[in-house]
Amino acid sequence: MKIKQVCALSGLTARAVRFYCERGLIHPTSYELNGRNYYEYSQEDVRTLRRVGTLRRAEFSLEEISSMMQDEKCVQKVIETHMQKLREREMRTEAMLQKMQSLCNTPHMDFHAFADALEENSPPQED
Repeated sequence: MKIKQVCALSGLTARAVRFYCERGLIHPTSYELNGRNYYEYSQEDVRTLRRVGTLRRAEFSLEEISSMMQDEKCVQKVIETHMQKLREREMRTEAMLQKMQSLCNTPHMDFHAFADALEENSPPQED
């Protein structure tokens, strides 16, 4: 099947499908016609793309997804590590929300005062 149909069935954009191909997450059949490369996608490619899309929406990285696809023995560990990252981010987010709430009612709060107050006691940002 062609990329347009794959996009419709997987819910992904053509750009995302091509990106996942480049990353080696799927391996469509390729052929050349009139000097151009074309790809033919299988039903299994579509299923894999749907799964990748689902995991990306759950905020798994491409590296995590690739690891799970390549080594089924690591799936549980990747999930556990991912859940821990989500919990840590949730705690940072909750702390930030509480800090903002306490600053929200401060009279005459401008950009500089707000940013400076928010920065106080904030942990360094992770990449």
